[in-house]
Amino acid sequence: MESNVPAILEKSVNDDELLEFLGQSKNTQNNLQRLKINRESLDDDEKEIPVGTYSLYNSELGKVVYFKEIQFRPLMSGFQYRVWDNSESKYSNRSIIFKNWNEEALDEKGGVACGKVRGKLKNDLSKDEEVEQKQIKCARMVWGLVSGEAVDNEDTKVTVVDEPCVFYAQGMNYLIIDGAIDSFTRRGKKFIYHQFVMTTKREKRGSNTFYIAQVKLDQTEFDFTPEHFDMMKKFQETIDFENTEILEKYERTNNPIPFEAAAPKATLKDLEFDDEFPETMKE
Repeated sequence: MESNVPAILEKSVNDDELLEFLGQSKNTQNNLQRLKINRESLDDDEKEIPVGTYSLYNSELGKVVYFKEIQFRPLMSGFQYRVWDNSESKYSNRSIIFKNWNEEALDEKGGVACGKVRGKLKNDLSKDEEVEQKQIKCARMVWGLVSGEAVDNEDTKVTVVDEPCVFYAQGMNYLIIDGAIDSFTRRGKKFIYHQFVMTTKREKRGSNTFYIAQVKLDQTEFDFTPEHFDMMKKFQETIDFENTEILEKYERTNNPIPFEAAAPKATLKDLEFDDEFPETMKE
């Protein structure tokens, strides 16, 4: 007898694939690529890659490429608090992405701003609390389009045009990116009509060598097209997706509800033949 078990269940699959098959997955995924400053000399395949360059996954090639200089067309900006866990080598908490300081930065663990202490309250911290506070970082986020000449891990030249991405700027990079955005505000200009020309600069503090962003403002005024507006909407969708996920965790932390199946509001007997939905399901 031929098996009626779907093929996806007959093989080993990851949770995401199974949840998608079962109809338990989200409809939207936050899979926007991140623009980063590369600090490694070798990639995962042990191939040499240029240190101190911008790295970005290229959707056409299906691999990461590296830029010495990029043209970055900013379309949206925001902020987010995150907590780095050294023992786990990952972020253990994050706030919603917010766009102005009047918003309350609710976080995954049921708090605000991941517990970041600001202003005079810092004077009351113990030594241990000061160490904890250093792990809480606020990122200046910029969503936009990257263009430029790049190379891949085989040193093959690649031309990239308007690759959508997000750049997380922390520490010194926060100040640099925030200053670049603020310069438009001071001049009464909107950054969506301009672009940044970005390189990196090598810095050294003791034995620690690192690279920071260098940003020049292109004074050319570019057209803002319907395609740019559509891309802005896609960026907002990724923000909404992540914020919804974070707020759900915030609510579960502050209002824990025992797991149980929700009682149905209507049954099949409530349906008339020509009814698309019973009234009780429309509530």
